[in-house]
Amino acid sequence: MKIAAIQLNNYIGEMVQSFIGAETLIKEAVHQGAKFVALPELSTCGYIPNTDIWSFGEPREGITSKWAKEIAKKYQIYVGAGFLECDGIDFYNSYLIANPQGKIDGVIRKKDVEAYCFKSFSGKNIIETEIGKIGIGICADTHKKWFFKKMKKIQPDLIILPHAWATPTSENKLISKKDIVKAEEDLKTLGKIYAINLKVPTMFVNSWGKMPPMLGFFGKMMNSDYFSLNGSSAIFLPDGKAFYCPNEEGQITVDVDLKTPKSVTTSPKFYNGWLHKGSWLIRKIVIPWERIYGRKFYKKSLLRIAKAKNTLKYFKEK
Repeated sequence: MKIAAIQLNNYIGEMVQSFIGAETLIKEAVHQGAKFVALPELSTCGYIPNTDIWSFGEPREGITSKWAKEIAKKYQIYVGAGFLECDGIDFYNSYLIANPQGKIDGVIRKKDVEAYCFKSFSGKNIIETEIGKIGIGICADTHKKWFFKKMKKIQPDLIILPHAWATPTSENKLISKKDIVKAEEDLKTLGKIYAINLKVPTMFVNSWGKMPPMLGFFGKMMNSDYFSLNGSSAIFLPDGKAFYCPNEEGQITVDVDLKTPKSVTTSPKFYNGWLHKGSWLIRKIVIPWERIYGRKFYKKSLLRIAKAKNTLKYFKEK
């Protein structure tokens, strides 16, 4: 069957424009025969790595779910979409799949989140559909050894890696030309690692465009003047062949075999628990510290909201 990676602009807080832009590209993919389309991480509200994103929180059966079900049924396709899920208190970076019957097959949540903005959730990373098992990992999760090992054990028929991955675009005192080249290489090869080692068609779906200000230590480092969401969305076949989107909003549609019998799977080299090289200091010291501080900030921020809304009792019980 044909599948399509939809490389959507990062429509920051413009949900209506996001839905319009997504459907335009979906229609293009359907015209090329696509039966499964996947959008990036937080595709419907845009990637906003600060608490401004909370304004776009929605229940699991909210506006994104309704839209995805309508689009899936209208075009008789499967639709994968990222959204900000809110259960009334906490915010989750979530991803759903809608089927051609206009129903939701499942929802997964991100584990390795931006702790200032989202609640971490350890759960399943697989959604069962009529066309097979779909393995899904949102952004940072997919860079880690634990997620790769999970996919290797599950042996899905298709892997989707929805991202809002910002990479450096220009040099400064902290960013060298070498850093930019390496980031671009990592961006373009992450999906290939899964495809060739697990013998599974893999969709890497990244956003395109400007990144809003990010909270925390990394937010200070990742100034939007030097970082942006650089797309590089692609579909990778088990033999390593890659089909990339152009460097702009767009889509790529590719014919894949979801039911090919799995040959012997392999594992890549891991670097401090990651699938690509990086600083030991940042991964072992800075990131854990940032996560702890972020969780404290997140909880205090929610507590202030609970007090303002007079829902403190419910917040404490939860």
